[in-house]
Amino acid sequence: MNGFKILIIDESEIIRSFFADILKNSFRFEVFTVKDSINAIIKLKNENTIPNIIIMDYDSNFDDFLREKAIIKKSYIPVIVLISQITKSAILEINNSKQKYSEIKKIIAKPFSIDSVLKSIGEILSIMLEIDRTECNLEANFNENIITIENTKGFNNLKTDILKFKLKELKNIYDIFMPRVFIMLNDIKILDRDISKFNHFINKIIKSLEEDYSYLKNHSNLVRIYSNNELTYNFLKEIYSMPKNVYNSIEEAIDSLNDIQMGMYLKPDANKIKKAQFKDKYHSLDLRFEKEKIAKENNEKQEKNDKIIIAIVDDDKVTHAFIKGIIKGDKYIIKSFFNGKDFVDTLAKEIPNLIFLDMMMPIMNGMEVLSFMKNNNLLNKTEVVIFSANLSNEVINSLKYFNINNYMAKIVKNYPIIVDRINKILSDIETNGKIEHIENYKEDIKVAIVDDDFGIREYVKLIMTNNGLKPFLYENGKDFIRSLALNQPDIIYLDLFMPEMSGFDVIKWLNKNNYNIPIIVFSASSQKETIKELMEFGIKNFILKPPSNPDLLLSKAKELLGVNFKYNTN
Repeated sequence: MNGFKILIIDESEIIRSFFADILKNSFRFEVFTVKDSINAIIKLKNENTIPNIIIMDYDSNFDDFLREKAIIKKSYIPVIVLISQITKSAILEINNSKQKYSEIKKIIAKPFSIDSVLKSIGEILSIMLEIDRTECNLEANFNENIITIENTKGFNNLKTDILKFKLKELKNIYDIFMPRVFIMLNDIKILDRDISKFNHFINKIIKSLEEDYSYLKNHSNLVRIYSNNELTYNFLKEIYSMPKNVYNSIEEAIDSLNDIQMGMYLKPDANKIKKAQFKDKYHSLDLRFEKEKIAKENNEKQEKNDKIIIAIVDDDKVTHAFIKGIIKGDKYIIKSFFNGKDFVDTLAKEIPNLIFLDMMMPIMNGMEVLSFMKNNNLLNKTEVVIFSANLSNEVINSLKYFNINNYMAKIVKNYPIIVDRINKILSDIETNGKIEHIENYKEDIKVAIVDDDFGIREYVKLIMTNNGLKPFLYENGKDFIRSLALNQPDIIYLDLFMPEMSGFDVIKWLNKNNYNIPIIVFSASSQKETIKELMEFGIKNFILKPPSNPDLLLSKAKELLGVNFKYNTN
């Protein structure tokens, strides 16, 4: 430690972690973080945690914090203020506070440059911070399930440290669950003096990925690395245990990522930095042949075995008892697993005919199990039924990536429906070795009905209620938008022409704010211009007003949601 203490006050966990990581690991400050001014005052009252500088987010409690800080006689501690929106009222309040509390030394706008923060810290503390000035353009992007990390010109340790938080931000924005990773080194010539920075760059990426995607710690990777510099390309081919993961063609690297089946995690071998050795060159190939051999033996064993092997993968013992109570007979072998890791560890020896899989489990969740099975080409050798309490639209959309079309909600009160579906699944497995088709079932589907016509709202509400759906009524677009923070529907019936906020404006707002909710449009107009404009927004489902066919209303919803919900046939 350099002897200086810094207190970070920000409600964003990412920003707190960012400062703690950079200031502590890169510059040896002792860092304390709190999410609000109340906890900050508690820290200031503790003599062991009195900071040399406070870096705080500007919020509604800003002036109250400074006042309390003065009361406890800590007004001498300098403050750097981070502000998201530089409005006239915010600047006026900060300036008034500066006149009362002279400790405000710097105001920095978000999103901020770490260089500007470090420069301010150095000036306030009268110290020289050694900042890496190596020219480097480092960016991270996500597209078509590939995280692309592009580094141009050189390696900069500070920018490498910041990369971790860019990767976390991408994960949060795009809800990434099983990425491929493409590392591009453009116009970079790795010399002896660059090796330590290069290692820091690669190891930081690996550590960040393993933190965010835990299955990468133990299972095959989805990483490729590219360089357009011949010297760097040859260097990389030598120092990696998997030289085939290194490319000098962007097209071939991307094709390889899209085609990936098996592989080893791309980690530099420290023993090979000085002198290249190729003893591990064919390890991945041997591993693949071994896996294929085991899979072949398993298939042969299963062909000779008349028993149907069923795996229940769920951390809930009640679920195991529930399914076992339905599946009876000597022809079934039922195996129980209470977390995903215990289950995947058995797949090299035995692949079940049928898997009932929960989504939410400790150690390794359902999505990670599916990722492992897809990675190792196992999903086409078995049948998977998702049996989970979490069947949100996001989960159902994610299942499409794995071609999983069979899922049921854990709702014990619908016991007869679940029994019927499980018996249908067993019948298909016995007859054809695969599930032909089941009507997926989901309860508590929320339906938003947004229309300024009272009669239409009540008519659609009656149909939805009679078929087990939960309708929520809104007479204009503005009321509906306000409700989204507390009540997000599974599907929307939307009128186009309403006062205050039209259906067009609702669609634009939903697209802008990344709400991926299926929409069925009500419209009194069948004009081509209206239809064309809606299709430009991705809307393909229309019903002319007034809606008079209940079956049409329901069939459109079933088609968009991909589930069955009509259990009242009267």
